[in-house]
Amino acid sequence: MTATPPRAPGEMTLLEHLEELRSRLLKMAYGIVAGFGISYYYSQRILDFFLAPLRKALPPGSTFQFTDVVEPFFVHLKLSLLAGFFAASPWVFYQAWKFVAPGLYPTERRLVLPFVLSSTLLFTVGAVFCFHNVFPVAFEYLVGAFAGPDLRAMPRLGEYFSFATKMLLAFGVVFELPLVCFFLGRLGMLTGRGMLGAWRYVIVGSFLVAGILTPGPDVASQALLAGPILLLYAISTVLVWFTGVEREEARAP
Repeated sequence: MTATPPRAPGEMTLLEHLEELRSRLLKMAYGIVAGFGISYYYSQRILDFFLAPLRKALPPGSTFQFTDVVEPFFVHLKLSLLAGFFAASPWVFYQAWKFVAPGLYPTERRLVLPFVLSSTLLFTVGAVFCFHNVFPVAFEYLVGAFAGPDLRAMPRLGEYFSFATKMLLAFGVVFELPLVCFFLGRLGMLTGRGMLGAWRYVIVGSFLVAGILTPGPDVASQALLAGPILLLYAISTVLVWFTGVEREEARAP
């Protein structure tokens, strides 16, 4: 009978990994619940702020409506949960980093603070960019192009929340691209030369991703997401080119 080789220091079994994952997910949930509790207290103010982009694009006489008596209540709950997630995002990213940190080298583990700060910043910048730059253009186009004397815009509260939430999360995730590419470059899985050579596929892929992530068939919101994807890919290419493993190997004697 073959003896089981001793485990290296810090090495974890599959069950230990699953237990660690459960622990980190619970800690993420605690942070989001805490953010939810605070956000729900200010839910009406958050809702007024959240409705502002579409409200400005609506013609006179139009207003939001709901067809289910409990719809406003659930919108308040969901919006408070969304705001709670944004408020707790530094804690969520920190827990995600702590889960993957045991598999990294000691020098890479020191990047925990830059990772948490940069991931939170990029996610927030993506959502803010969507809210202040994409929503006004998209809603102005969607409402102005189709509304008329015989067709008045009366958006449902729940449907607007669903549309806006998907857009905000999509932009937040997409803006994490430079950070993801940086770590893949440090691991040797991406090279600046390879990313530069794939630009044709990236152009096509960015519009495909935009079409999938943006709900609805409107070209305006898809183009407003594809453009930042291409810009972020260009930034990521430069970042990987100067910080990736390929660059360090070229510098080595």
